[in-house]
Amino acid sequence: MTVFPSDPPQIFQLTETSGAAYRPRWSPDAHFIAWLYYDPDTDAVDFWLTDNLDGSSRPISTGGIEEPGLRSLGWSSDSRFLIYTAAQPDGSERDIYRLEVESGEIVNLTSDCPAWDSDPAWSPDGALIAFVSDRAEDGKGLDDIWVMAPDGTRLRNVTNSSDWEDITPGWSPEGAEIAFYRWSVYASDERGPSGLWVTKLDGSEERLLIQLDVLAPGFFAPAWSPDGRFVAYQFGLPDEADVYVIPAAGGEAINVSNLPGDDYGASWSPDSQSLIFTNSTEDDLRLYLAAPDGTDTRPLLDFSGNGLGEWPPTLPPDSQ
Repeated sequence: MTVFPSDPPQIFQLTETSGAAYRPRWSPDAHFIAWLYYDPDTDAVDFWLTDNLDGSSRPISTGGIEEPGLRSLGWSSDSRFLIYTAAQPDGSERDIYRLEVESGEIVNLTSDCPAWDSDPAWSPDGALIAFVSDRAEDGKGLDDIWVMAPDGTRLRNVTNSSDWEDITPGWSPEGAEIAFYRWSVYASDERGPSGLWVTKLDGSEERLLIQLDVLAPGFFAPAWSPDGRFVAYQFGLPDEADVYVIPAAGGEAINVSNLPGDDYGASWSPDSQSLIFTNSTEDDLRLYLAAPDGTDTRPLLDFSGNGLGEWPPTLPPDSQ
């Protein structure tokens, strides 16, 4: 049985630019869509905002954002802020920045440390930001999962696994757990093996969802289904990765893409019955729909040149 309607979806063009508009992100209240715009005249990337109520669009950053964190761009739960990764002021490493969409004010949340800080993810309730950093006090120089308050204070090291790299945190829907990838060149620490892991916020009850032996698994954060039952993740060699779905409690993983090229960027429907992802090949970029059991995978649109999509949120009836 298919989970998708047979009729083709309606398509509405929201932007018309001379450059590239990409990486849309719905605000939790569905009022706005934030997106990145590359201006060919200035060779710069800035954040833009589309108001879904009146259809207007405007820039919310100016002067160019260096090395924007495309994978980790996300909203706060109150739809006031965007969070992303970009270069440190001196260009040596990366920091995590918070952008207020109304005023355009940008705050560097990790300016306290010269270490690498990246891949921020806002907790579902907006109280915490999970991120990746190599700032561990013992100076191990490898990535850990950290959490902090939305103003950059109350830093806490969640994982500290000696020889292992812990990257790309993804929050569970209730905010009690974080999924992440663990991998290592050395693989000498007893807290392995490489794979997709889950931990509590205090670093306790780490558990392996599935072992992944490729050196560096997906660099897009694992995506929990809204009902908390499944986790979608990317795995495979560069430019040949697939999207898999695995039960959050553990079990057999299912390849839901299995297409030539690179599959990434999974986004779940609000009812957890389907997901979309991007397939990228040398000649094409295309969004696909998939059922979590892998039985119904198909192109979302009947034309190519589309990708990096995100499912819109579902609002309570009294807010629509």
